[in-house]
Amino acid sequence: MRSNSGKVLPVVLVVLAVLIVAGTVGAIFYVDHLQGQKYKNTSSRIPVGFFMGVDNASEETLNRYAEYDVVALNPEEYDTGDIGLLKIKNVSTMAYINLAVADTSADYFKDSYKDLVLDAYKGSKDKVWMDITNHTWEDYVLAKVGEITAKGFDAYLVDGCDIYFYATNGAGADKVDSGAVRDSIIQILKEMKRRHKKVYIMNADTFISYCLRNNESVADLFDGICQESAFTVVDPETGKFEEAPGITYYEAYLKKCANAGLYVSLLEYSKDPAVKAKIKAFCEENGYDYYIAESAGLD
Repeated sequence: MRSNSGKVLPVVLVVLAVLIVAGTVGAIFYVDHLQGQKYKNTSSRIPVGFFMGVDNASEETLNRYAEYDVVALNPEEYDTGDIGLLKIKNVSTMAYINLAVADTSADYFKDSYKDLVLDAYKGSKDKVWMDITNHTWEDYVLAKVGEITAKGFDAYLVDGCDIYFYATNGAGADKVDSGAVRDSIIQILKEMKRRHKKVYIMNADTFISYCLRNNESVADLFDGICQESAFTVVDPETGKFEEAPGITYYEAYLKKCANAGLYVSLLEYSKDPAVKAKIKAFCEENGYDYYIAESAGLD
């Protein structure tokens, strides 16, 4: 078993022994990834679920999560007791955090942040791109990382790294230096890894491709990816689910990530049985996890 420290193998063996006694193989998401193998679910539970839109941590909600090996959550809605209860249920948790997009209508958004706004985010009235290269914003992000860590989450699900595309090829190319943006993302990811937590990147194929292409030590930055809307898209005006134009680009990109030893999962949106079957067949053939939401709000 490949390990960056001499302690991984004994810990994993102990965890497996406990799980075998308990009659389940939950949390294999992490054990299998440490082994550097493709994910293969041997649990009767669903491998992964994305519930960042759930705005309460009721007993009913926490019981619902027990159907999953891993759940991605909005950390603002859960306390240490909730996360501890999920650990007892053998459910691993990913905390969603956005490095570069802020909601100007939220309580946390201070007047002092207004000067750090780069642009509106995809035409949104309230969401904006933030200057991730500014130390004030970086300090805010790292403070949120500390709060997440204190709550006991197992991993970070990091969104917003696609600001690198915005700075490189998008509308922000003349507003912020792309190299400085890339360096800031890398610095924050390294800080996350120093917390001894797993780090998974949501979308951001431009940034991830750069890391793979330029021999960045991805193991020092992140452990896997979650690609949203490879097969399906949500119409921003109607909220309806539609099939994406084609999977060709993502098929090659996801394979490149998997070949680099990264965990790969897909987040899709559909109620169509035929589309669901297509996603399921693709993921099972390639050894990827997937979650197909029937609500664009991920609730």
